[in-house]
Amino acid sequence: MSTALKLSTLKHPIFEKLVVENICAGIQGTLAQLGPFKTEFKPHFFAATWQVPTPISVIVNIKQNEQPLQVRFHFDPKPVVEILEGMLGDKVDPESQDILDGVGEISNMIYGLIKTKASTAGFQFGMGRPEACFTKNLPPNVNPNGQSLVIPFTVNGGICHFEFIVFD
Repeated sequence: MSTALKLSTLKHPIFEKLVVENICAGIQGTLAQLGPFKTEFKPHFFAATWQVPTPISVIVNIKQNEQPLQVRFHFDPKPVVEILEGMLGDKVDPESQDILDGVGEISNMIYGLIKTKASTAGFQFGMGRPEACFTKNLPPNVNPNGQSLVIPFTVNGGICHFEFIVFD
């Protein structure tokens, strides 16, 4: 269940259109480097609470001008398996630690390109270490008053989401 926030209540600069465009460009650019993956973006939305529909997640804790932020990637296993098998040349079990290690690396690459693209637009995001987990083990949002930007996208038809959480 999603509790949508009114756009007018979201004052943080990361919710600006330019940042959303840079996030999408970072995701698409990274995936293009990894192979011929068809990536399509759905309309983004804002939420105070949101139920993640995919089984694999990655958390990156960061700061922007000393304000804590959190990036979360949520993946359907189908595109992750396709990406990793293309990179490794070997079969990947979608229930294994290998998929978590691989999705952590993919997320790190995506976040790095997002950081680079956002910096050209004047946004400086700090370093962060991705922590991958199965979504059922995902810790709850540590600040229930946080505001989230959620960008749904598909990779070769598999559902994925990028989530940016700003803590109050």
